[in-house]
Amino acid sequence: MKNNGSEQQILGKLLLTTRTAKTQLPLSNLTSAAVLVIIDFSHPTEPCILLTQRAHSLRHHPGQFCFPGGKPELGIDNSLIDTAYRETFEEIGIRSALFSTTFELNEFKTLSGFSITPYITTLNQTYETKVNNNEVGKILKLPLSFILKPSNIYQINLKRDELHFPVYAFSFEGNLVWGATAGILVDLASWLYTKEPADYLNQINHVS
Repeated sequence: MKNNGSEQQILGKLLLTTRTAKTQLPLSNLTSAAVLVIIDFSHPTEPCILLTQRAHSLRHHPGQFCFPGGKPELGIDNSLIDTAYRETFEEIGIRSALFSTTFELNEFKTLSGFSITPYITTLNQTYETKVNNNEVGKILKLPLSFILKPSNIYQINLKRDELHFPVYAFSFEGNLVWGATAGILVDLASWLYTKEPADYLNQINHVS
């Protein structure tokens, strides 16, 4: 098993994480969804997070980077974690049996009307992917070390209906990641940061 020390440190920090009722926007009547944030410790050089690019043929958010996941299916999913696992297998072909410990991160509400529950999980063994080309354009392996550097992240404050809220974004190897995906990664990185979460957030680049 590669990077075992790093994995144990990260799992230890996640175990100590207090899940708060973090709310980006006071929205109601939202559609529930779940995503799987996969930290790949089997990568030969360093731990990576698996992101997927939505197929350009999709009607909603084509070409954008996200995590595998989606909306629950009645009669199939017994819980939101089931949704995240099922969607991951459907999109990139990784079975839930390969994942190690799974943690629930803060709920993330979006302007597009979703309440997203992210689940953090780890891979520490060799695996194969099978991309569903109808849904996924490609898989992007984002080094965990990249998001742990707050100087790589940008925050833009947007206003809607007299409310101000942050939108996060970053570029990695020419790939723009923003919105809910970047926001969930910022939340994760702030908890894994060597200091307090506020120290991470205070060092992010603010764009007016």
